Amino acid sequence: MKYRTFIFNILILATLIISQVYSQQWKQLPGSAVDISIGADGSLWIVGTGGEKLGNYLLKYNFENQEWEKSPTGLGIKISVDPKGRPWIINKKGKIFRKKGKNWQELPGSATDICANQPAAVYIAGTDERDLGYSIFKWNKLPLLCCF
Repeated sequence: MKYRTFIFNILILATLIISQVYSQQWKQLPGSAVDISIGADGSLWIVGTGGEKLGNYLLKYNFENQEWEKSPTGLGIKISVDPKGRPWIINKKGKIFRKKGKNWQELPGSATDICANQPAAVYIAGTDERDLGYSIFKWNKLPLLCCF
């Protein structure tokens, strides 16, 4: 009798484990987006679907209240979040910006896509067509050198 109970418990446990493995699926969040990125710090940003002339609104997800919070500034069509949770965006004109405090700092160049999720490495696909795609560039933050 104990053997049957043991086998029965093992079968129930196996069924629960298998059901957990096979029941993993996508959980829908509120809202809609045209681009999405998450930083290593867990901050989740999207380019929403409502916008203006230079791009769509940027929103950051608040995991506590499970709502998107609209950034008071910044419009874009592409977004990537660096490991520290700072978004980098491209607007409809191809201009590149990164969030610096409460403001957006414009960077030189123009791009069609951006990837900022590696420490000290940000890459863009430029706007110059090449081999059925675009040239690839890496952001080089040059240190301030003082020469006397």
